[in-house]
Amino acid sequence: MRADAVCRRVADALSETAGGELPPGAERDHLEQCLRCQATAVRFRRLDRELVALGADRLQPPDDLLAETLELLRSGSTSASKGWRPRAAEVAALAAAATGAAAGAVVLGRRLLHSASSA
Repeated sequence: MRADAVCRRVADALSETAGGELPPGAERDHLEQCLRCQATAVRFRRLDRELVALGADRLQPPDDLLAETLELLRSGSTSASKGWRPRAAEVAALAAAATGAAAGAVVLGRRLLHSASSA
């Protein structure tokens, strides 16, 4: 397998662990020998520290946010008492917006990491 492909796999594995320790295996063995991947690991650890310093750990939505939101929509809020009921499309749009926001945060983090590594 080409070194670039292995380096990409190592970078993906590092992104999932926020630059932490990789489990034993080919990626970890490669990381121990590849200076490029070691530099990537350092950048991921730095990015993780910066996100924690910014309070990114406080930006995580509660696990039950979707369930509570759907319950509020079903329970009879002031809008519901006027005859409004959520349609499947509206509930799906809410779920899609939440998913899109989470995906956007991941993409932004990766772009910041990439721009920091290019500098």
